[in-house]
Amino acid sequence: MKTAISVPDATYSRVDKKAAELGMSRSQFYSVAAERYLRELESEDLTSRINEALARSGDAARSEALEWAAWSTAQAGRGVENDEW
Repeated sequence: MKTAISVPDATYSRVDKKAAELGMSRSQFYSVAAERYLRELESEDLTSRINEALARSGDAARSEALEWAAWSTAQAGRGVENDEW
C-alpha cells in the first residue's frame, strides 16, 4: 500500500541517511520502524493488563492470607489440652 506522510526535515534527513547505511529504502525503514513501535505499544498494553491482573489477584491473596492468619491464630490460642495424642 502506498501512503504519503509528513515528517520534519531533520527526521527525513536522519531516516534517509540511516536507511542508506542499512541498505534499505526509506519505505522499508518507515515500515520496520512502524512495526517495532506497534509491538512496543502492544507490549506496554499487555504489561499494563498483566500488572492490573496481578494487582487484583494480589488484593485477593492478601485478603486470604489475613483470613488464614486470623484463623490460625485463633486455632493456636485454643490450646492443645483437648487434642488426642
